[in-house]
Amino acid sequence: MKLVFLVFVSIAVATKLPPNFKKCNRTEPDLEKCVLEAARDGLKQLTRTYKKIRLPNLEPLDVVELSARVETRLIHFSETLRNCKFWGLSRSVLEKFDEIFRFNLDEKVIKSQFIVPEVRTKCSYQIDGTIMSVPIRGKGNSSIIFKHFNVTLYVPYDEITKRNKTYGHVTSCEIDGKPESIHFQLDNLFNGDEEAGKRVNQLLNDNWSELYDDIKDDYLKMGKQMLIQLLNGFFSKLSLEEAFVFGKNIYLRLIIMIPQASNFQKCNRKQADLKQCVIKAAQDAIYQLTHPYNEVNIPNLNPFELKGATVGGGGAVAVEQRFTDCKLQGFNKMKLDKFEFDFDKKVLDVVGTFPEIVKKCTYEVDGQVLLLPVTGKGPSEIILTKVDVTSKLYFEEIKKRNKTFIKIVRSDIDMNPGHVSYKFDNLFNGDKVLGDNINQVLNDNWKEVFEDVKSGYIEIIKTIVTSLLNNFFSKVSIEEAFD
Repeated sequence: MKLVFLVFVSIAVATKLPPNFKKCNRTEPDLEKCVLEAARDGLKQLTRTYKKIRLPNLEPLDVVELSARVETRLIHFSETLRNCKFWGLSRSVLEKFDEIFRFNLDEKVIKSQFIVPEVRTKCSYQIDGTIMSVPIRGKGNSSIIFKHFNVTLYVPYDEITKRNKTYGHVTSCEIDGKPESIHFQLDNLFNGDEEAGKRVNQLLNDNWSELYDDIKDDYLKMGKQMLIQLLNGFFSKLSLEEAFVFGKNIYLRLIIMIPQASNFQKCNRKQADLKQCVIKAAQDAIYQLTHPYNEVNIPNLNPFELKGATVGGGGAVAVEQRFTDCKLQGFNKMKLDKFEFDFDKKVLDVVGTFPEIVKKCTYEVDGQVLLLPVTGKGPSEIILTKVDVTSKLYFEEIKKRNKTFIKIVRSDIDMNPGHVSYKFDNLFNGDKVLGDNINQVLNDNWKEVFEDVKSGYIEIIKTIVTSLLNNFFSKVSIEEAFD
């Protein structure tokens, strides 16, 4: 969350800034390299307070109090954290300038992405409620460790003029991210009942991913409040003219220098570790797709909106399922195992797993499932978990204006979920008993049901993937996608 400050600091020349921060001049030929080095250098130095520009010490970052009340599918509790210390923020990994920072003057927005290898927090906590139907209650010391936290920020700001100077002011921001693992330790649960406390801590750690998904919005909301407070403290002391070389000219230089989709990593087709670079770039890009990138024809994937789809069955499922106004969630959380371009054979090989795909649509069905009649129209929710996907996407190369563009012309895709759950509301015109019975039959026999409709779902995935890639590569040439 501190990356924004670092880039401000790294390209500043104002006397108000501490002299030990490296500074860059916009006219130097290697400005991009200088800014990245300055950001890295500045990040390491934020282990003390800079009161003149209201930058706090990050090692540790002290937070007086945080509170949350969480009411979700798995969690019902209220929690207060006091006297918190956060370690690890100053060790955020900044790999490449155009991956970690975008400053757009016209849109008045700051976008950034970075990875924190480890965040450790220690707080006094108080909690009361249930987690996964298990009571949790206690008051004492807590320790939470987040590993490899990949964070994206989207921060719009306003400009305020005071005494002939321009200051930034932030009123809202968007934060997204998920760690690779979380470890919880809450001491003194249930008034010191050691055995009960041990069981609840084990429950938290065994189910950390599901719990994080449920508490993420509330915890990120607390993060937003912290970030807005820190940013406005910084902006209130340092005008934009003082923060940037030659006033706003540096903004224009940055906007010209950084492409609109510049936070997507690029690879060189001649580099020895091309495969590793491509899969890392693809993985990072997928995680970022929580808002649209109109300039490269990529929509928001969380959720991905689908106007309509039809899924037919054969055998056990003798019914045509018509879906409209669909929202699909989970595409941006795909974990890639393979993402390889073969430019000689003109094929893109993709293998990976979706932890969970949630499809919410308005449905209409009329037919039979496992010889039982089924009819209805209304809201539906289908959840596929641990979906393994393998695909080969065959493409052709098209030359336009001395550039080479890719077009997907054929795809072979297979998908196998670890589990599928179905919920169709308003079956049989709202007959609850019949509707509950059919939903139970679907869920008890999910494997047989899915096998019969699998080809229809694969066709939907093919359509989505082909459309996304062709939209992207219609705007971005091979020469632009690869160095």
